[in-house]
Amino acid sequence: MIGVGIVGLGLAAAAHLKGYAACPQARVVALCDRDGERCRRIARDYGVDGVHTDYEDMLARADVDLVDVATPTFLHAPMCLAALEAGKHVLCEKPFCAGVAEGEAATALASERGLALAVGETYVFHASHMKARALIAAGAIGRPLQIRHRQGAWLRRARPAIDTGPEARLARRPAAVGRRRLAVVLRPCGPFLRRRGVFRPR
Repeated sequence: MIGVGIVGLGLAAAAHLKGYAACPQARVVALCDRDGERCRRIARDYGVDGVHTDYEDMLARADVDLVDVATPTFLHAPMCLAALEAGKHVLCEKPFCAGVAEGEAATALASERGLALAVGETYVFHASHMKARALIAAGAIGRPLQIRHRQGAWLRRARPAIDTGPEARLARRPAAVGRRRLAVVLRPCGPFLRRRGVFRPR
């Protein structure tokens, strides 16, 4: 049984908690959020015993094997690194980090410590994305020359529905969000798109 500690009880946390409840190999043993009242309420609703407002206190728990980082993006890198330093496996909410250097530092530390580090890129498993990748990889639709992508009206909001951190955060820009999702779908034809100057990995 894998003991899970979740840090950050915002928008993504409810889906994560439901997912763990459906997984017989895992059990959420601790929650952490700076809003203590919210943390206690959610812990009560989901039958979780451990309640923390201090991240380091949760990391010190021996029964936490894996830390689920569901905080705003600007906190992902430092929280992933702290969990890895504490000897915990990590599942990090998307997007992974604010830049390549942060992601490389986290993956290097995970490799050095022999720990698992995964990013919850749920879009990889969307049926439409999987079908698009399969068609492209099989050559069934020829060579892609133009791509149109739409992922809901929420991309046009002036501000997100929740507070996600500093205004300058890269992931807030719709173009960055769209580029990341296109990368998920178009990985099989990446070399061609890079030659055409359409897609440049960051």
